[in-house]
Amino acid sequence: MSDFLSRLQALKFQTEENSWKELKRSGRVFFRLEKTEKGVALSVVDEKGILVDVDSRYYEPEESQLIRSIEHIQRERQFRIIWEETDKSVNLCDHPYLCHQLVRCKNIVDGKMMPIVFHSDDTFLQLRLKKEGVDFHPSVRVAACEGEEAVVMLSECFAWAGNGIYQVRPIGGNYNYLSVFEEPFSEDMLERYLSVLHSYTEQIDVVAEDFSLSFSSGEVVPVPTIFFEKVDADAFL
Repeated sequence: MSDFLSRLQALKFQTEENSWKELKRSGRVFFRLEKTEKGVALSVVDEKGILVDVDSRYYEPEESQLIRSIEHIQRERQFRIIWEETDKSVNLCDHPYLCHQLVRCKNIVDGKMMPIVFHSDDTFLQLRLKKEGVDFHPSVRVAACEGEEAVVMLSECFAWAGNGIYQVRPIGGNYNYLSVFEEPFSEDMLERYLSVLHSYTEQIDVVAEDFSLSFSSGEVVPVPTIFFEKVDADAFL
């Protein structure tokens, strides 16, 4: 029994020693955000921007929790065939819960390894309508963000603009399709545009140059209706 315990203790020491060697090679890690066609990719990289595999046990609690979550997602991939996922990054659109862990970390960077700062003050999204000729050119912006930084939604309540991540009022589950509403449209489509916008999103303030919006106090309830467009002489449709 004593021989067994001594061998087990030696094995444990060897495993810990290897982990520390791996930690020294990895050093400090960063959580990189990169814009892709499918949304925003999150990956763990070193100071040179190279993807790394690290042991979560040797990092700060906030970083460790996020690393473990990413590792869990990557282990799940081993049991599934995902043809289009060939790297070690994670799509935040598929795992929006990671955003709550991400914003607790201080070492967030963009694709150029420039730092990204989380702003904890609550704010909201604005959809700004600028009229040029007979067309409207909409753009989505964060109200608390200075300048004209384009917005990329990480989840329904976290927006990435410039070098900052902002916590905004939840806009609903269609947050990943917000860019659809930044396409120009003609003036005669304004009513339909706003109707679709408020049907698919929530809590987005619309700001326009030449007019203001007012909302009714009561909820408009749709009523099923049948319209007969044409009836012939025999009373057939």
